[in-house]
Formats: sequence, C-alpha cells, structure tokens
Amino acid sequence: MNKILSVIVFLTIFLTGLALAQNISGTYLLNAQASTLTLILEQDAQGNIHGTLSGTTGARYQVEGMIQDGVGVGACYNNQGGSFFEAHPQGNQLLFALIEPGADNMPDYNKVKQLMFTKKQSGKPGKQGVLDHQGQPGKKIAARTDFQKSQTEIQSSSSKISSQEIGDPNWGFKFKPPNGWKHRKDHTGALLGHDTIPGMILVFPHQARNMQTMTQQMQEGLVEEGVSLVLSSKLHRKGNNVLWGECTGMVQGQQAKGQAIGTLSPHGGGAYILAVSTPDKFGKDIANAANTIAGRMKYFKLDVSDLMQHFSSTWVHISKSGSTLINLILNNDGSFERVGETSYSGNYSSSGWTTPDTNWGATGASQNQGRWTVRGDKNKGQLILNYFNGRQEVIDYKIHYARGRSWNSQYYFNGVYYFRKEAYNRRE
Repeated sequence: MNKILSVIVFLTIFLTGLALAQNISGTYLLNAQASTLTLILEQDAQGNIHGTLSGTTGARYQVEGMIQDGVGVGACYNNQGGSFFEAHPQGNQLLFALIEPGADNMPDYNKVKQLMFTKKQSGKPGKQGVLDHQGQPGKKIAARTDFQKSQTEIQSSSSKISSQEIGDPNWGFKFKPPNGWKHRKDHTGALLGHDTIPGMILVFPHQARNMQTMTQQMQEGLVEEGVSLVLSSKLHRKGNNVLWGECTGMVQGQQAKGQAIGTLSPHGGGAYILAVSTPDKFGKDIANAANTIAGRMKYFKLDVSDLMQHFSSTWVHISKSGSTLINLILNNDGSFERVGETSYSGNYSSSGWTTPDTNWGATGASQNQGRWTVRGDKNKGQLILNYFNGRQEVIDYKIHYARGRSWNSQYYFNGVYYFRKEAYNRRE
C-alpha cells in the first residue's frame, strides 16, 4: 500500500471517529479521459453494501461488501475477474481503491488503483443499478384439502423434546410419531418404519428460507448415490407452510414410489417428509402417516451465542483466477451453506434406505449444507461444520491484522483469506 493511500486511510478513520453511522449510498461519477465511470452504492441499516461499477465503454462490475469503521470493504467483480475494494468517504467525494489479489489471494496493497469519485447531488441511486435480491414471486400452487390437520396456523413450541416426541435441538422442529410407527434418529434426521405397513418415512431438516425456495428444491428432486427420485405430479400447497407432491424413481436399483412433503418453520428452514415404498405397495396408510407427521410438526427458534452472532455472515473468498467467489454462508440460526466449492460426497447404505443421510433439493444439497457452531473468541478459534450427510469439518480461524489494527470483517479460514460480504440475519 503506498504512502498516499495509507495517510488517507489513517486520516479518514481518525477524523471521522464514529463514522460507522455514515451512509455512503449514492451515485458517484468519475470522468476519465474519454469515458465516464459510474459507481452506484446502496447501504442498508446493517451496513451491508450492494451496487455496481460501470463505464461508458460497456464494462460492468458488481460491488458487494459492508461498512467497518466508516470504510466500505468488499469485492468488485464480474464474470471475467475481480478485485477487493476499500471505499473512503470524504465529504461529497469517495476514494474508491481497487486492490488486486496477490498470489495468496489476499489483498496486495502494492497493487492499488485509486479512483476519486464525486457524488451526484441530484437524485438517488436508481434501483436499476443495484441487483435485485428479492427474486421473482413463485407460481400460484393449488391447495390440498385432505391433510389430517390444518397448518394454516403454524405451531411454535419450546425446544424441549419429550420422550414421546422425535426431534433434535439443532433441527428447529419436533413431532409426535403416528401410532405404531417406530423410529431411529441421528443429527441428520429420523427414519420411521411400521411392522405391518410396507415402506418407510424419512424426516430431515432443510434450510429453505421461504416457500419459493422450498418449491424450487422440491422441483429439483432428490439425487444421491443409489437414489434418484423426482416429482411425478404438480406441487400442491396446504395453508401457509406446506407443499406436497407425488414422486417416483429408483432406489438401489429398484423402482420406488412415494409422497414428498415440505414444511416451513416460521423461523426459517423446516422439515422434509418423504414416504416411500415399492410402486405396488405404496398406499394410503403410509401416505396418511406422512400427513399426520406434517400436521403434528412443531417448530422452535434456535438459540445461538454472541460469538455465533458475530460470525453469522456471508464470507467470501476470491479464487486464484480472480473470477470466482466462494461463499461460506453462516446463518444466525446455526445453519450453513457452501456455495461455489466442490461438495463432499455422501453414501446410502448398500442394504437399502437405512440411514437418513440425504436432503431433498438440488443434487448434493446434503453435501454442502448443515449445522455449525464455533469455539474460541473473536480473534481466533474454530468453526465446526456438521454436514447433513454426517461429515464434520473443523476450520481454524484467525482475524486479519493489517495497517496496525484488527479487521473483524476479514479472517483467515484454514489460512485462506475471507472477507465478510454482509451480515446475514435469517431468523427475523
């Protein structure tokens, strides 16, 4: 980092004091030779930054980051590559410093390009300049009327699980099994069977944030080693939080038929209920048992520590090519998701459906989602990731120290540099 930028950084932090409250939202312009650069930033109440950097030459970059001590930090990228950035407000101007990744994928402060933008005084940043994170509304889904218990009023409950209930403190739900159904469970889910009713029922947690996401996951089907199930009917909606549909496919080389039910917790996430048997033996008894489980589902909010709240964010690592963002999403409900990384492979038992080590949704969803916790402090410690397929990963973390101070939006995960893209608050 050159002396000029170092002095500007120091003076900005020193003079602004409690500059964390400053909002850098706005449209900023920079006239450079024959082109004009336009920087559009939008900062929310949590200090998250979204926006775009574009030029009259046609180049366009996405800007993602957050405010720390009055300075915007994050990444500026498109499908061709990217770099880190720091945004330093100075009155009606904004020093936007682009910092190239070094050989270790950390910001290389010897390779800094400084751009001084002037804020456009008339008008606010147009919505067309900021990516739409809301998505499109889902299609209207027909309702089913034959559930044994209406879910129009979602049941909330305490996290205490009685001896008559099936649940787990990390699932966020529990339920009382139908009469005559036996079960076994582990942290990935529960498996239920009956002495006289052929087939079995799997119940396992998911991390869908809303009905639209749950719809997409169920439409993608279930594909794991030895298992391939897809919907054979339209998805139907019951009340405010239940989707169901029929499914067919193959399990360990045998044809299978079943019913898939997705339920959504009022706190986010929820349960998938999968009742399956052979095509000639699948009937109303096992379907009714699955419906009973859906009707008895009770949800509770998961408690997390202050340290988990600190790390609850979307953490981003820029690949060596500079063109790929690898995200580790640590939700403040204790769930996590990896995006942009090679997933871990999982296995079904060769003897059949004996372990609930999978997840309805995109191929390999159970391999990059699960529950997480943390031990240590804000400077160093370990992130513990428990995947839904049963795998556990332990990540050593250490805070990034640069320019004479610690940056709690930048950490090393197993020695690899990550920065906090945004504070991620799911359970609101």
